[in-house]
Amino acid sequence: MIRRAALALVLLLVLAGCNAAARVVVHPDGSGTYAMTVTVPSGGDSVYRAMQQALAKSKVPLRVSPYTAGTETGGEASFAFRSLADLKAETDQLAGLGGGLNGVSVSRTGTGWQFSAVSSNSLTAAPHPQASGPTGGNITTGALTAVLHVSASVQLPGAPAETNATTVTHDASTSTFTWVLDGKQTIGSLQASTTFVGDQLTVHLASGLTKLSGRNGSGHAGGWLWVVAVAVLAGLAGALAVGLIVALGPRRRSGEPPAEERVPAGV
Repeated sequence: MIRRAALALVLLLVLAGCNAAARVVVHPDGSGTYAMTVTVPSGGDSVYRAMQQALAKSKVPLRVSPYTAGTETGGEASFAFRSLADLKAETDQLAGLGGGLNGVSVSRTGTGWQFSAVSSNSLTAAPHPQASGPTGGNITTGALTAVLHVSASVQLPGAPAETNATTVTHDASTSTFTWVLDGKQTIGSLQASTTFVGDQLTVHLASGLTKLSGRNGSGHAGGWLWVVAVAVLAGLAGALAVGLIVALGPRRRSGEPPAEERVPAGV
């Protein structure tokens, strides 16, 4: 029973995997926030530290902080954009680091708001097919996508209109569109739109821009999300190895004393 419980625990860890989410919130004046979170059922401190290191070279003034969602922990990287033009400038810079939404476009029309995002490599695409595991073996992209669950969402002013989102929720003045993405697939194109509620059309659009740093923003060639995912999978691989050693170790017959208590024959 103990061995079965140990194997079940290890299997649960592997299946639970890593959750990655991108979220854009747009206010009626065109300002807002952009956040990227990565969480795991256990080992969230390692995820947070990996995100800090992977995003350290970003030109965008990112705030990386510990993040908790229910029983999961990890890290969140976020920034505030001061206008729609600022959002485009900052997301274009983040696209070079990998692991975020690419081609983000938000606009206000005469009838409402429109959002779109495309990704040539998706949130889960990795240029490098393999990464090294703690045991010396290879961690393949197939193994990574098996434990990586990805979603994206945007909150826009107005009532929901045309979209290809997986789910849509709304209150009296805003709509939230969420896409649940298969880690083995590319994102493709995300589309969402709203219609104005009340006097939203009369809100003056902001025009401020955020000063970007002059540091090298090339980041990690494999994408920051993959750096984090490899760290998560490496931790799961370690837990799996320990669990298997415990679960599949030498078995002794019922009533037989532990090895350290056995007396050699003839003594």
